[in-house]
Amino acid sequence: MKPSVKRLLATTLSTAIIFSVTSPVFANVVPTATTPSSFDNSNLSEIDRIELELRQVDYVDLFRTVGTNLGIVEASGEASTLGWKSKAAKEIAKDLIKKLKNVGSRAWNEQIANYVNKIPLLSEGAKDKLKYYLGYQVLMEALNVMLNFTGIAEDGLTYAFEYIGLPKWLAEIAARAIVFFLL
Repeated sequence: MKPSVKRLLATTLSTAIIFSVTSPVFANVVPTATTPSSFDNSNLSEIDRIELELRQVDYVDLFRTVGTNLGIVEASGEASTLGWKSKAAKEIAKDLIKKLKNVGSRAWNEQIANYVNKIPLLSEGAKDKLKYYLGYQVLMEALNVMLNFTGIAEDGLTYAFEYIGLPKWLAEIAARAIVFFLL
């Protein structure tokens, strides 16, 4: 037998042995009562409640829908192989600024507001925060900060969002979604 076939066979057998031993143990695990649906929100501050709600939003779907509605991206949702994620942050910022200027602030803000208003889980405070942070003016400020950043696009946009006041967890998610779906 070839060495590669031997390694594959050994790996397969060891995986089967490990899973045959551990499967019965994990099959009897009972979930605890700290799932998000049963989490007690009464002891949290308003900011913490808003953050919990904002973490439940599907940002990938949000930017795919907004980008498709505004004609920025194709409806097919196919990923590009042009390497946008690895391009310089300055190039990406210039491209995004150009696309957003073609769309316009009113159209962008309307699409964001329409999508955010359809999200059933959010309170009015969370919806207002989300509309503000994803609005045209905040995004343009972030892109202007990104023009002076050296590195890849996602890191630059994350840095820019954090610079203008977005929480780190939201900045990372929004940056990834924007780079993936709007370029």
